[in-house]
Amino acid sequence: MNRKHFLSVNLLSVLSATKLSSAPIPYKLENGVFETIDIFTGENVTFSKSLVDFNGEKLSDRKCDGVIFRKIDGAYYKRNFTGPINVKWFGAKGDGIADDTNAFNNALKMTPKISYQIGGGTFFIPAGRYKITDTIIIDRSQIKISGAGLGLTIIEPTGSFDYAIQFIGQSFTNWLNAVELSNLTIKGNRFSGGGLKIENVGLRSLFENINVFDCGSKGIYCKSLFDHIYRNIEVRNCGEIGIHVWEQNKRTASFAAFEENSFLVFDNVRPIANNKNGIQWLIQGGDSFRLINCKPSEGLVGLRIDSLANRFDIDGLYIDGTGKNSVGVQIDDEYTRSINIKNLSAYQLKYAVEVINGRGINITNIGIEGGPDANLGTALYVHKDCVGNVTYDGFEDNYSKKVVDLSNGKLSTPIKFSGHKDTAGNVQKPFLAKIQTLSVDAVIKPGTKDSGLITVNLPYEMSNIYFVNATINHSSNLNNSPLYTVITGMHTSTSIGLMVKTVNETLPVKVLTKFNINILVIGDVSPS
Repeated sequence: MNRKHFLSVNLLSVLSATKLSSAPIPYKLENGVFETIDIFTGENVTFSKSLVDFNGEKLSDRKCDGVIFRKIDGAYYKRNFTGPINVKWFGAKGDGIADDTNAFNNALKMTPKISYQIGGGTFFIPAGRYKITDTIIIDRSQIKISGAGLGLTIIEPTGSFDYAIQFIGQSFTNWLNAVELSNLTIKGNRFSGGGLKIENVGLRSLFENINVFDCGSKGIYCKSLFDHIYRNIEVRNCGEIGIHVWEQNKRTASFAAFEENSFLVFDNVRPIANNKNGIQWLIQGGDSFRLINCKPSEGLVGLRIDSLANRFDIDGLYIDGTGKNSVGVQIDDEYTRSINIKNLSAYQLKYAVEVINGRGINITNIGIEGGPDANLGTALYVHKDCVGNVTYDGFEDNYSKKVVDLSNGKLSTPIKFSGHKDTAGNVQKPFLAKIQTLSVDAVIKPGTKDSGLITVNLPYEMSNIYFVNATINHSSNLNNSPLYTVITGMHTSTSIGLMVKTVNETLPVKVLTKFNINILVIGDVSPS
């Protein structure tokens, strides 16, 4: 029998969690289905009789929130819906004025924990500006939170508390798994705290299409993470470090702990103009990271890697500097190893890459534009203790004035080496030059065993020269060069002496020319 009613005072008391007005709300109850109108969204909703919740647990009065579960005439009813839970069902206004914190927390409590294979519990935040005055905490696995899009769904933390949104598992060995956050903007509104904190989060998790703007402290803080992805994220104008990845286990000479931060992918991640233009992205500990097409820019240091770091593949970075003393990528830890950087593009930086400390660092293809400042535009600066731990190749420098002709070859993109103090205690301007293959006319006349002295002029006057090495490039010579060697002789502040010599004195001697020679010079450029 079809019966139409108006909610009685008793039923309104059951629904008190929704803070209904006293105006009667139409409903009908027929064949175990309860139909009414959502007072916050105006949509028609139905509830069906049920004995259990979404997890298969027995329903009770305590679980009846008036939004997802209700008790009517002594029976329990569960809301019928497909797709995500909507925060507006719980009273969120999204007008930038009302405090929506409680609505968010109530919605999260009811977001069902359904298996990841069938979509998980999804929490939807429609377009709007949502003012919150306390941290929104996600502490369960298999929860997905999605907004309507960047710039459409805006979370506006207001006041003084730690972070706007926090994902936190119980411990490093008891992670949150299969959690997601996507398609929204966190924008500080007179807010002293950080944007997003992610701690003890593990497998199959995804953070995607997120903007974090104008927060008082860190934009994103990550700790103890395992095997998941960060994609299309921008952090801008936050008061402290834009993105900070931290690990409590630090490698020492006697301790080689399993890295807590492991197997992470950062794809198109862009910390820009944070930290009063200081460090934009700080990674302090991690194993097997991939950074793809990221853009840490407009800071004193774009990306700094220190503490423990191992097996990093960094590809396609683009870094805008602030000039002066700004550095693109800075590596500084004696236990850091196996860092591969390739295809880095940089603009207005003093150094595109600076290696202070580390081992097994491989750098390929750096393009740097110094801009209008002639003091900028150095591709690589290797501190003296790390010279043997860094390999590099494929540099280009189309803007720097430091590319100069040298004999019949060219000085490659400037590569600097840490300076030393002279006898007066003054620190000299550092300089390390890798000279690409240099074609040298080395004539060995009949009846002689060597070419005699060949003088190679240096592009700068050197106050000190610490190391000179020259080798014949066998692979590029057609004149049987393995039979010959090159030795370095006297050098001055402006030139180096070379000599090509036969290896085996019993060889017949004949006139040879055009030896291709690689030269490496390490020293200090004179202050002038």
